[in-house]
Amino acid sequence: MPVPPTESGSPSWTEADRLAALRSFHVLDTEPEAAFDEITASAAHICNAPMALVSLVDDVRHWFKCEIGVGEREIPRGIGICGHTILQSGVFIVPDTTKDPRFADNPLVTGKPHLRFYAGAPLLTDDGLPLGTLCVLDDKPRPEGLTPEQSTALLDLARAVMAQLKLRQAEKAHEENEARLKRIIDAVPHIVWSALPDGRNDFHNRRWYEFSGLPLGSGLGDNWREALHPEDRDRTWAEWQHSLATGEPSETEYRLRHHSGEYRWALGRAVPLRNEQGDIERWLGTATDIDAAKQTEKALAESEERYRALIQASAAMVWRAAPDGSILEGWGWEDFSAQAPRGMKATAG
Repeated sequence: MPVPPTESGSPSWTEADRLAALRSFHVLDTEPEAAFDEITASAAHICNAPMALVSLVDDVRHWFKCEIGVGEREIPRGIGICGHTILQSGVFIVPDTTKDPRFADNPLVTGKPHLRFYAGAPLLTDDGLPLGTLCVLDDKPRPEGLTPEQSTALLDLARAVMAQLKLRQAEKAHEENEARLKRIIDAVPHIVWSALPDGRNDFHNRRWYEFSGLPLGSGLGDNWREALHPEDRDRTWAEWQHSLATGEPSETEYRLRHHSGEYRWALGRAVPLRNEQGDIERWLGTATDIDAAKQTEKALAESEERYRALIQASAAMVWRAAPDGSILEGWGWEDFSAQAPRGMKATAG
């Protein structure tokens, strides 16, 4: 609801709060936009005015998001009539500026564009803070002002301007959140990717390009398969297609080509992100470099194999027991049993 001036005539908001609200919309000094142009043109048409503005009242200037017939993008705040409009709770009308002592000596009246008539509706936030005006102007006086229908339309169109400003504000917040999320994802030491419901990849974080050395966009669509080791492609692709068909999460180990040219083992995971109806909106996945763990696992297996081979080649009997003394496994036991003196029984376990 609009917040009108108090009984003393001063506004019930502070200039600092008003300017902070204006800044929060990130609209000052932006390029013209069709949505604002169309609203301003409608105001000029409905009010039969040759000039119209979406004027935002900054600290030292009036900046025009849209202007028709004025030819300027901003003017000093001290000469702008819109500064009076933001102190009103409704449409502010000046039928003849030359007969109004507040504006008779205004350079916009005495010089170009020779304003004679002004009508403006305040642009109010949900908290009642005025950001500026939607106004129509004429170089001819209008003693009759605006009709009730024109005044109502001007207020409605001012609300439409605010709706567009709020939309821009929401889009800006969304862009900032996306940029913040991207910075976080890029800082993750794992490859992070996302895919559309049909499985086509539409995003890789920075780690993918650092790891692979491939150019930007190289992993989009199904092109990421080219980075897989040839021996892993069919198996990995089949498991991915199974997840797409069933909607089940995926977990697969495969080898990815590193920018050095070698292939490194990675653990790939993918989970579906669903909407409230349960439909998959996209897939979110990661690929974690597990090559060091794989190499350690391989080295341990090779070491154990060598160990077993050495024991089996040894003439000694070797065994491993549990804390209670029971034999868990042994090597050379059969040879010992075969050579033991008659009557000597060897048992294990």
